[in-house]
Amino acid sequence: MRISILKQFDWFLFGTIILLLTLGLITQYSLSLTARETEKPLFVKQLIFVLFGLGLFFLISFLDYRALNSYIYIFYGLLLILLFSTLIFGQTFRGTKGWLFLPFFNLYFQPVELTKLILIIVLAKCWSEKKSKQIKNLIIGTLLFLFPFFLVFCQPDLGSAFILIILWLGMLFISFGYSLFFREEGIWTRIKKSIYGFLILLFIFILFSGVWLFLLKDYQKERILIFLNPQRDPLGRGYQITQAIITIGSGKFLGRGLGLGPQSQLHFLPEVRTDFIFTVLAEELGFLGVFFLLGLFIFLFYRILVIAKLTYDNFSLLLVLGLGFLLFSQIFINLSTNLGFVPVIGIPLPFLSYGGSALLTNLIAAGLLESIKIHQEKIGAVKL
Repeated sequence: MRISILKQFDWFLFGTIILLLTLGLITQYSLSLTARETEKPLFVKQLIFVLFGLGLFFLISFLDYRALNSYIYIFYGLLLILLFSTLIFGQTFRGTKGWLFLPFFNLYFQPVELTKLILIIVLAKCWSEKKSKQIKNLIIGTLLFLFPFFLVFCQPDLGSAFILIILWLGMLFISFGYSLFFREEGIWTRIKKSIYGFLILLFIFILFSGVWLFLLKDYQKERILIFLNPQRDPLGRGYQITQAIITIGSGKFLGRGLGLGPQSQLHFLPEVRTDFIFTVLAEELGFLGVFFLLGLFIFLFYRILVIAKLTYDNFSLLLVLGLGFLLFSQIFINLSTNLGFVPVIGIPLPFLSYGGSALLTNLIAAGLLESIKIHQEKIGAVKL
């Protein structure tokens, strides 16, 4: 049995994740060379997070993911309690009340990272059996999304709330997009598809309009406006975007070498360990380092698609594609932030950025992908 599991294990996926973790640790170590005294232990903490996360990865990999069908709504309920508790007892950092202190581990935990993962699993469960009650499941799934979204927005964590919207939209398209827009059917069915599509777009427009008019605070609106024009406040809120672009460009082709990047090592750019870890890699390892990193991410998504092709039921397919979209959306937004294409909203780069909450969540997601690969009973056509 163990030999069979090892044969089914996706060693290519595991190897890619190990290389990403190693690249992240190398970059974090480089930053520790010139770190302030209070920041020097951070590399050791990140190393501990990586080792503990790999333990969770293997544990989740060898457990049967299909057990989620029985317990996911219990996990969802516990998550809502956790998010509500964060609003009451949470610690505030950089204006966001989104961390719970775990005294036993002497660490801070960010429940919103776990929210992203559980939302994907819940929507995959809810929307995997949609043929007979399509509209009902769509409404239920949307309500399941709105509860954690509201609690996260109240922290207020604009970046994570935006990610939750992106995940809901992505799962919506993965679950319903194919049947709504890509099947050859009669005229009346096409009319109904158009109505469904219009209602979805209308809901999205109302949601974003309501968020802008009634929920966003003035400083959050200002952050978006400065993204559109960084020179609006080049020494204030536009400083991060400007310095990030300078840092990336200074690396050129071969990079300046580990520990030798003046922009990152001399602290011209804030949040280099988390939101802007990509700029450090680009400055110190240059275009070659960036090319290697992007190659790893591309190969990671290739392996996820390979696993998706092996699935034999809708829940497994939606879960694989949803987990892949979770990683893709965070990578895309983080890199776009570093390049100045989207506002700075505080999204870490998976497997590289400092922080235990995001790293452990992403390794659990990778463990679920391995579990799906290992526990497929047969190869067949998907039902979507």
